[in-house]
Amino acid sequence: AGVVKVHAAHDGAVLGKITSSFVGVHTNTITKDDVIAGVQNATFSIAALAISANNSSTTQAISKVSTNNITGQTRAWLHNAIVDAHGLAGVSVTVLDKSSYFAQSSDFQGNTWQFSSIELGKAAATNEVTKDVTATVVTTTMSVPNGAVVVEAKNLQDIRSISKALTVIDRPSNLFNS
Repeated sequence: AGVVKVHAAHDGAVLGKITSSFVGVHTNTITKDDVIAGVQNATFSIAALAISANNSSTTQAISKVSTNNITGQTRAWLHNAIVDAHGLAGVSVTVLDKSSYFAQSSDFQGNTWQFSSIELGKAAATNEVTKDVTATVVTTTMSVPNGAVVVEAKNLQDIRSISKALTVIDRPSNLFNS
């Protein structure tokens, strides 16, 4: 028998951008950033079994007030199985999450003398990320005489928030008027 591979991947992108340094609020809300690969209730007599889940999605929010709210999971699992893997590649259950989240608040530059009054607001960039990254083997019988058994989960997410400066420019005072 040959090699059985079960693979799930996500490499999509979400970009929300408001091109204004004066006003703008943008929020990306993703409630199911899920990448799941699994095998359950199965019997195999094969050379090798490879189960993997990879997430390399990108989420960006760029405006005066920018927020990414992300919830999800990247999981690979082998549950309630019987595996006879007689090849050199053995059995692997692996997860790699390399998602990236970027929130940026644009800078603001204004000449206050152009306005009769001015109120300064906020600039904010926030990433709220709740994600599970797991690889599991549960209630499984394995015979792997020639290869290795690898169960591995790597969380290499890149999460960045940048708030840029607020600059206010006022005209010089007239020293002769009091």
